This record gives sequence, structure tokens and C-alpha cells, in this order.
Amino acid sequence: MRNQARQRPTLEVSSLLKEEDVAHRFRSLSVWRKAGQRAPHKPLLCLLAISELFTENQRLVPFDKIQNPLRRLLTEFGPPRKVCHPEYPFWALQSEKGIWEVRSALSTLRPGNGYPSRRALLSSKAQGGFQEDVYNELRQNDELRAKVIDTLLQSHFPETLHEDILLSLGLVIPSGMQRSNNRDPEFREMVLSAYEYRCAVCGFNVRIGHVPIALEAAHIKWHQAAGPDIRENGLALCSLHHKLFDRGAFTINQAGCVLISEKAYGSEGFVENLGRFHKKPLLKPNRDSYMPKVDYTKWHTEQVFLAPARE
Repeated sequence: MRNQARQRPTLEVSSLLKEEDVAHRFRSLSVWRKAGQRAPHKPLLCLLAISELFTENQRLVPFDKIQNPLRRLLTEFGPPRKVCHPEYPFWALQSEKGIWEVRSALSTLRPGNGYPSRRALLSSKAQGGFQEDVYNELRQNDELRAKVIDTLLQSHFPETLHEDILLSLGLVIPSGMQRSNNRDPEFREMVLSAYEYRCAVCGFNVRIGHVPIALEAAHIKWHQAAGPDIRENGLALCSLHHKLFDRGAFTINQAGCVLISEKAYGSEGFVENLGRFHKKPLLKPNRDSYMPKVDYTKWHTEQVFLAPARE
């Protein structure tokens, strides 16, 4: 009995160390960066693979099965691109220490540019998945899995997209879980006060007592893309326009006017809530120096907006 009592704390410490090690690997996930371009391909693949833990009882998933779901995720939540390449993150995630592996029928798949083609992955019956210790920990530990999901979302996507990504993958973060947040708590108040507590697009201004309701401080260049917490990188937006802005339904041009994407459309409410603002100027902040900086609006137009704009 005494030996068992001594072993329990040791086993608990060992389990906690193993859990922290796995969590650290995902916190340290690197993404390709060049001139501010977004590349959330690896995080989306990790989230997709985590969702597979609930539906598949196998560690390695064939590329031919995962390529289409991954392409849909990249199209919906990645930067606007003419062509998406699910083969890139499927292969490149191996470079992250202790997270992912790829196996195939061929001894080598690496071509001159470092990435195998989609055809090569398919013909070699390539399979990819989390390394065995990561797979086992994520499958057995609900709390760790939730922490990893939260880390991937908070590190690479604005909060307005989190629910959409989770729903698209059938993932859930427990409602009672304390989520990470490294935002500047003063950013919201700075931005809302600069726009006098009105949505910069529609002028929405509803309060209960002295508290503004459904009004949010949006980053133009996302916090996850190193966008700073300053007024010139912020817009006061109602919750509807904040979400539409982060989904790329509209952007802001250099003249400070709203541009609506051709890909945004609808019937009831579309014109009233979005379409009528096309080419209309934003409401100005209370100081000209707080106007959105061109560097940040340019980033949003290139990395988030679903071009082209409507005529």
C-alpha cells in the first residue's frame, strides 16, 4: 500500500509533464511568413486532424481522404488565393518537431522544390497523422485537446471566426473552460471612444444604461498577423459588420470608403445591412490622426478581402 501511495504522485507528475510537452509543441507551431502574408495552413490541418479523432479509429489518414476537407477549410478560412494546395501543409507539418508524420509506399517523395505534388502523394498512397505520443494524448485527454484547439484558434484566427471554424469541423470547447487571451485590454476602449461608440459602417449605437451593446473593436490587420493594438489599426464595428469584415465580405480602400465583395450576396437584409454601404465613406473618428492607416487597410484588402469588389 505504501509503495502504491508513493507511485501515485510520480505518475501524476509524469502525466502533467507529458501533457505540457504536447501543448508546448502546438504553441510553438510556426507558420510561413513573408511580407505580412497569411498562411494558416498548418493550424487548419491540425484542427482538421483533431476533428478526425472523433470519427476515425486510426492514427494515419490517407491524403486522398483528407485533401478535399482541407481544401475547403483553406478556401473558407485561409487567405484569398486562386488555387489552394492541401499537399503543402500535409507535407510541411512534418517540419514541426514532434507533431506530424507522413508515410508512403515510396522511399522518398521529396522533389527539387521540397514539396511532393498532389499526384505523387496520391499515387504513393501517402498517409499522414499525429505522431503516436501526440495522438494518444489528444485522444485520451479531453482537457488537453480543448487547450490545443484553443491555442490554435487564438494564435492564428480572430475571435469572430472561432465559432465558424469549430462548427465546420464539429469541434467543441467546453463552455466553462478559461480561454487564453493576450490582447491589450485598453484597445477596445481606445477604439470605441475614437469612433464615439458608433459602428464606423452603419452608425449602430445601442446602449443599456451607459453600456454599449454589440459594439466591438476590430483589428484591421489582425492581432494574429502582428497587427498592433493602436487606434489607427482599429475600427469600431457592430458585431455583424465585425464578423463580415473578418470574413472578407468588405474592406476599406485608401480613401476610407467601404468596398463590398462580389462574393457577398443575399436576399432579405443584404442591401439594408451591407450592400447599401458599397463605396460609401466610413464614419470618421473624432481625430483625423485616428483614421485607419493605409498599411493596415492594404493588408486587409490583400490578405482577407474576397476580391474583386462589386462594380
